[in-house]
Amino acid sequence: PATLAASPEAADSPAGQSSRGSSAREGGDRKTPSWLPAGLIEQIPAIQMRIDPTTNFKLRKVIPLVWAKLEIGADFNSQISLWQFRTSCEDNLIHGKVTINGRQLQVTKTWSVNMGDNEMLSARLRLKAGCDLFTGRSYLRFGFRTEEAPDLQANFLNGFPFESTFNVDGRGSQDGHLFLELKYRVKPPRPSLEFKSESVAGQKRLDLGMGDIIFSVDEINLLCNL
Repeated sequence: PATLAASPEAADSPAGQSSRGSSAREGGDRKTPSWLPAGLIEQIPAIQMRIDPTTNFKLRKVIPLVWAKLEIGADFNSQISLWQFRTSCEDNLIHGKVTINGRQLQVTKTWSVNMGDNEMLSARLRLKAGCDLFTGRSYLRFGFRTEEAPDLQANFLNGFPFESTFNVDGRGSQDGHLFLELKYRVKPPRPSLEFKSESVAGQKRLDLGMGDIIFSVDEINLLCNL
């Protein structure tokens, strides 16, 4: 049978050098860089997007008073087609909540203070002042109670909540009338540790993996300031 053998002259020819150079480049592209640890790409967590928000249309009207700020609003939930009306009043001195309870005009304000070096323990200070609109009798109460700070483990399991507001009418950030309100959560990856033992080969292996980063959008609201 006939055989073909490459002669030294063919190997030294430009065509032969070009073929060998192309093969060398193709082999080099498949090599992993020496500075990159093996399996690092597989350990990088992926990003999952979950977009299933509730949408609301919010109307707000702020009425400035001499000693307080009155806000009147209404929220329309598009999923259940329901209107909810809201009113709130805040004083200009300590920025407390102003309410009318029966014949009394009340102002309440709450502060949260950390207790020393213990980050998991905090104190809630509450100030309450009231005045009877008919008799003019007034009172002032001040108290506090200790409570545990919000658990960070719940945020790691359910995600850290964030809220962003964007102006969509082309005006300044504070002077605009139409805003887009976005509420979302970012859930960090959860590590997983797995121990494998193969009885046939007698090998034991410890695998460390990472979960995915989950980005979920909870609410998309359109806010209109009248």
